[in-house]
Amino acid sequence: MGDVPLIPSIRPVSGVAGNTETKYEKRRPDFNAPLFDAVIEQKGYRLAWSRASECPCASVNDQTKQPDPNCTLCKGTGWFYFAPSEPVMTSKVGPLNPLQQSIVTNKCGVIRGIITGIRSNREPFGEIGNWQWGDVTITVRHQNRLGHYDKLVHLDSEIVYVEAFDSDVPTAPIQTRYPVNQVNLLRSLAKEYVPGTDFTLTAGVITWLTGKGPAKGTRISLHYLTHPTWLVIDHPHAIRASMRKLKVKNPLTPQGDPQQLPIQAHGRLDFLP
Repeated sequence: MGDVPLIPSIRPVSGVAGNTETKYEKRRPDFNAPLFDAVIEQKGYRLAWSRASECPCASVNDQTKQPDPNCTLCKGTGWFYFAPSEPVMTSKVGPLNPLQQSIVTNKCGVIRGIITGIRSNREPFGEIGNWQWGDVTITVRHQNRLGHYDKLVHLDSEIVYVEAFDSDVPTAPIQTRYPVNQVNLLRSLAKEYVPGTDFTLTAGVITWLTGKGPAKGTRISLHYLTHPTWLVIDHPHAIRASMRKLKVKNPLTPQGDPQQLPIQAHGRLDFLP
């Protein structure tokens, strides 16, 4: 990009009150894709990205096409995840704590994305109960081709998640749906369990201390913080390209050389779809 700064300065337009223009507005007739990519890398959140693919397991019902509930690859969901081909470079994504590192090494690659348009989309007159779809708009570099049902874990934010389960062997770690950042409450009907006294939390895993775990089959309620996980549900801008006109000596077309623009997708919290 030469001597062009990453973010252009903005100045008032002479003679027009309230209007502004960038210093490159009269220099470039095309879209500055490298500048947009630089902003994504500077301002984007760190996302652990896993690609989704349809499971090759045989359907157990020819009419409904239900996936095999005993499949060890997709666990009955019909989808399995694998890491993108791009390697994970910790030096480029910044330091990761043990919990974040455990997420990244689990079939993920780290990318950056701009997250906007967070909304709940309440439907008070729709389904019975409190249904609020946690939707976001995610913009990533064009090299990161997001696909339907891809998974994106927000490494630098936390949300509340609640689950109830029957306790297993008291000496075994608790199997939670998501890695646990912080335990807010862990209790049964008869007892509230205290961190450090009854259990420990290490790299997202809760483990009972010796002799402190409840009897097998005890119903437990857990309230905790975890990193939000988004699933790609829509592609408003799956394919975007523009013609590069600036400093093109031998253009491929009369309009200029085609260049790919950032990809935009809609995501939804994965426990909601």
